[in-house]
Amino acid sequence: TASYPDNSRNAQFGKPRRVFFTAMQWSPTGRKVLCATSNGEFVLFNGHAFGVEMKTAAHEDGKPCKALAWGRRTDAVLSGDEGGTVKLWANNFTLAAEFDSNQRAVRDIAWSPGDHKFCTAGQDGSVRIWDAERVSQTSDGADFETKLEGHGGDVLGVEWHPSKALVATASQDRCVRLWDPRKGADSQLAVLESHTEPVSAVAW
Repeated sequence: TASYPDNSRNAQFGKPRRVFFTAMQWSPTGRKVLCATSNGEFVLFNGHAFGVEMKTAAHEDGKPCKALAWGRRTDAVLSGDEGGTVKLWANNFTLAAEFDSNQRAVRDIAWSPGDHKFCTAGQDGSVRIWDAERVSQTSDGADFETKLEGHGGDVLGVEWHPSKALVATASQDRCVRLWDPRKGADSQLAVLESHTEPVSAVAW
Protein backbone atom coordinates (compact mmCIF):
# COMPACT_ATOMS: atom_id res chain seq x y z
CA THR A 1 0.00 0.00 0.00
CA ALA A 2 1.44 3.38 -1.01
CA SER A 3 1.29 6.33 1.34
CA TYR A 4 1.94 10.03 1.03
CA PRO A 5 3.27 12.46 3.65
CA ASP A 6 0.73 14.90 5.04
CA ASN A 7 1.88 18.28 6.40
CA SER A 8 -0.67 18.21 9.23
CA ARG A 9 0.25 16.70 12.55
CA ASN A 10 -1.11 13.68 14.34
CA ALA A 11 -3.00 15.10 17.33
CA GLN A 12 -1.84 12.35 19.69
CA PHE A 13 1.85 12.05 18.81
CA GLY A 14 2.67 15.41 17.17
CA LYS A 15 4.27 13.70 14.18
CA PRO A 16 3.47 14.20 10.49
CA ARG A 17 0.57 12.00 9.42
CA ARG A 18 0.74 9.67 6.46
CA VAL A 19 -2.30 9.31 4.25
CA PHE A 20 -2.85 6.41 1.88
CA PHE A 21 -3.59 6.32 -1.81
CA THR A 22 -7.03 4.79 -2.32
CA ALA A 23 -7.42 5.08 -6.12
CA MET A 24 -5.29 5.89 -9.16
CA GLN A 25 -6.00 6.80 -12.81
CA TRP A 26 -3.73 7.61 -15.75
CA SER A 27 -4.74 10.51 -17.97
CA PRO A 28 -5.80 9.52 -21.52
CA THR A 29 -2.44 10.76 -22.85
CA GLY A 30 -0.47 8.79 -20.27
CA ARG A 31 1.41 11.93 -19.25
CA LYS A 32 -0.17 12.34 -15.82
CA VAL A 33 -1.42 10.09 -13.06
CA LEU A 34 -4.11 11.17 -10.60
CA CYS A 35 -4.20 9.66 -7.12
CA ALA A 36 -6.94 10.00 -4.53
CA THR A 37 -6.06 9.77 -0.86
CA SER A 38 -7.66 8.45 2.29
CA ASN A 39 -8.33 11.99 3.51
CA GLY A 40 -10.22 13.10 0.40
CA GLU A 41 -7.41 14.86 -1.48
CA PHE A 42 -6.20 14.64 -5.06
CA VAL A 43 -2.49 14.39 -5.84
CA LEU A 44 -1.54 14.80 -9.51
CA PHE A 45 1.83 13.46 -10.63
CA ASN A 46 3.73 14.13 -13.84
CA GLY A 47 4.03 10.73 -15.50
CA HIS A 48 7.44 11.48 -17.00
CA ALA A 49 9.26 13.53 -14.37
CA PHE A 50 7.40 11.79 -11.48
CA GLY A 51 7.02 15.06 -9.61
CA VAL A 52 3.88 16.40 -7.93
CA GLU A 53 2.05 18.90 -10.15
CA MET A 54 -0.92 19.55 -7.90
CA LYS A 55 -2.29 18.66 -4.49
CA THR A 56 -5.78 19.83 -3.56
CA ALA A 57 -8.76 19.02 -1.35
CA ALA A 58 -11.37 17.21 -3.43
CA HIS A 59 -13.91 15.56 -1.11
CA GLU A 60 -15.06 17.31 2.05
CA ASP A 61 -14.79 16.08 5.63
CA GLY A 62 -11.80 13.92 4.74
CA LYS A 63 -13.97 11.24 3.13
CA PRO A 64 -11.83 8.63 1.32
CA CYS A 65 -12.31 8.62 -2.44
CA LYS A 66 -11.97 5.08 -3.81
CA ALA A 67 -13.55 5.63 -7.23
CA LEU A 68 -11.85 7.54 -10.06
CA ALA A 69 -12.42 7.62 -13.82
CA TRP A 70 -10.65 9.84 -16.35
CA GLY A 71 -12.60 10.40 -19.56
CA ARG A 72 -11.01 9.21 -22.80
CA ARG A 73 -12.39 12.00 -24.99
CA THR A 74 -13.53 14.86 -22.81
CA ASP A 75 -10.62 14.79 -20.34
CA ALA A 76 -13.21 15.11 -17.55
CA VAL A 77 -12.66 13.27 -14.27
CA LEU A 78 -15.26 11.51 -12.13
CA SER A 79 -14.75 10.74 -8.45
CA GLY A 80 -16.88 9.06 -5.80
CA ASP A 81 -16.37 8.87 -2.05
CA GLU A 82 -17.30 6.80 0.98
CA GLY A 83 -20.23 9.11 1.74
CA GLY A 84 -21.90 8.44 -1.62
CA THR A 85 -20.99 11.79 -3.18
CA VAL A 86 -20.08 11.88 -6.88
CA LYS A 87 -18.17 14.80 -8.40
CA LEU A 88 -17.57 15.71 -12.03
CA TRP A 89 -14.37 17.68 -12.69
CA ALA A 90 -13.73 19.68 -15.86
CA ASN A 91 -10.39 20.91 -17.22
CA ASN A 92 -7.82 21.91 -14.58
CA PHE A 93 -9.99 20.13 -12.00
CA THR A 94 -12.67 22.77 -11.89
CA LEU A 95 -15.74 21.32 -10.19
CA ALA A 96 -18.52 21.05 -12.78
CA ALA A 97 -21.11 19.06 -10.78
CA GLU A 98 -21.64 17.39 -7.42
CA PHE A 99 -24.49 15.17 -6.27
CA ASP A 100 -25.46 12.38 -3.87
CA SER A 101 -25.66 8.99 -5.59
CA ASN A 102 -27.82 7.61 -2.73
CA GLN A 103 -25.72 4.43 -2.78
CA ARG A 104 -24.24 4.90 0.72
CA ALA A 105 -20.64 4.58 -0.58
CA VAL A 106 -19.39 4.71 -4.17
CA ARG A 107 -17.10 1.72 -4.71
CA ASP A 108 -16.20 2.23 -8.37
CA ILE A 109 -17.06 4.45 -11.34
CA ALA A 110 -16.70 4.09 -15.12
CA TRP A 111 -17.26 6.13 -18.27
CA SER A 112 -19.16 4.84 -21.29
CA PRO A 113 -17.53 4.90 -24.74
CA GLY A 114 -17.57 8.52 -25.86
CA ASP A 115 -17.94 9.81 -22.27
CA HIS A 116 -21.64 10.62 -22.75
CA LYS A 117 -22.74 8.48 -19.79
CA PHE A 118 -21.15 6.91 -16.74
CA CYS A 119 -22.03 4.33 -14.12
CA THR A 120 -21.46 4.18 -10.38
CA ALA A 121 -21.12 1.00 -8.33
CA GLY A 122 -22.44 1.28 -4.81
CA GLN A 123 -22.47 -0.17 -1.34
CA ASP A 124 -26.23 -0.62 -1.72
CA GLY A 125 -25.65 -3.46 -4.23
CA SER A 126 -26.74 -1.48 -7.28
CA VAL A 127 -25.15 0.09 -10.33
CA ARG A 128 -26.64 3.37 -11.53
CA ILE A 129 -26.24 4.90 -14.97
CA TRP A 130 -26.13 8.66 -15.36
CA ASP A 131 -26.20 11.08 -18.29
CA ALA A 132 -23.10 13.28 -18.03
CA GLU A 133 -24.64 16.31 -19.72
CA ARG A 134 -27.76 16.19 -17.57
CA VAL A 135 -25.67 15.88 -14.41
CA SER A 136 -23.52 18.88 -15.35
CA GLN A 137 -26.58 21.05 -16.07
CA THR A 138 -28.58 20.18 -12.95
CA SER A 139 -27.93 22.34 -9.89
CA ASP A 140 -30.43 20.76 -7.46
CA GLY A 141 -29.35 17.12 -7.63
CA ALA A 142 -29.31 14.52 -10.37
CA ASP A 143 -31.50 11.57 -11.32
CA PHE A 144 -30.05 8.35 -12.66
CA GLU A 145 -31.29 6.95 -15.95
CA THR A 146 -31.12 3.25 -15.15
CA LYS A 147 -30.64 1.20 -12.02
CA LEU A 148 -29.04 -2.24 -12.42
CA GLU A 149 -30.02 -4.55 -9.55
CA GLY A 150 -29.31 -8.22 -8.89
CA HIS A 151 -26.14 -8.47 -6.83
CA GLY A 152 -26.44 -9.76 -3.29
CA GLY A 153 -23.75 -7.50 -1.82
CA ASP A 154 -21.68 -4.39 -2.40
CA VAL A 155 -20.78 -3.85 -6.05
CA LEU A 156 -17.01 -3.43 -5.81
CA GLY A 157 -16.08 -3.01 -9.46
CA VAL A 158 -17.69 -1.81 -12.67
CA GLU A 159 -16.34 -1.52 -16.21
CA TRP A 160 -18.06 -0.36 -19.38
CA HIS A 161 -17.01 -2.17 -22.56
CA PRO A 162 -14.71 0.14 -24.59
CA SER A 163 -16.89 -0.03 -27.72
CA LYS A 164 -20.22 -1.74 -26.91
CA ALA A 165 -23.30 -1.22 -24.76
CA LEU A 166 -22.14 -3.79 -22.25
CA VAL A 167 -21.32 -3.34 -18.58
CA ALA A 168 -19.50 -5.83 -16.34
CA THR A 169 -19.77 -5.72 -12.55
CA ALA A 170 -17.95 -7.46 -9.71
CA SER A 171 -19.45 -7.95 -6.27
CA GLN A 172 -19.07 -9.05 -2.70
CA ASP A 173 -21.54 -11.83 -3.58
CA ARG A 174 -18.69 -13.65 -5.47
CA CYS A 175 -20.34 -13.09 -8.87
CA VAL A 176 -19.52 -11.21 -12.03
CA ARG A 177 -22.59 -10.01 -13.92
CA LEU A 178 -22.97 -8.72 -17.47
CA TRP A 179 -25.58 -6.09 -18.34
CA ASP A 180 -27.04 -4.30 -21.35
CA PRO A 181 -27.54 -0.78 -19.96
CA ARG A 182 -30.11 0.07 -22.63
CA LYS A 183 -32.71 -2.41 -21.32
CA GLY A 184 -33.52 -0.95 -17.92
CA ALA A 185 -34.90 -3.46 -15.41
CA ASP A 186 -34.36 -6.37 -17.85
CA SER A 187 -30.73 -5.50 -18.53
CA GLN A 188 -28.99 -8.49 -16.90
CA LEU A 189 -27.51 -10.79 -19.54
CA ALA A 190 -25.41 -13.31 -17.62
CA VAL A 191 -24.14 -14.30 -14.18
CA LEU A 192 -20.61 -15.72 -13.94
CA GLU A 193 -20.31 -17.86 -10.82
CA SER A 194 -16.92 -19.45 -10.29
CA HIS A 195 -15.21 -17.38 -7.58
CA THR A 196 -15.14 -18.61 -4.00
CA GLU A 197 -14.43 -15.17 -2.49
CA PRO A 198 -15.73 -11.64 -3.15
CA VAL A 199 -14.70 -10.25 -6.55
CA SER A 200 -13.13 -6.84 -6.06
CA ALA A 201 -12.40 -5.72 -9.64
CA VAL A 202 -13.34 -6.39 -13.25
CA ALA A 203 -11.82 -5.32 -16.58
CA TRP A 204 -12.40 -5.94 -20.28
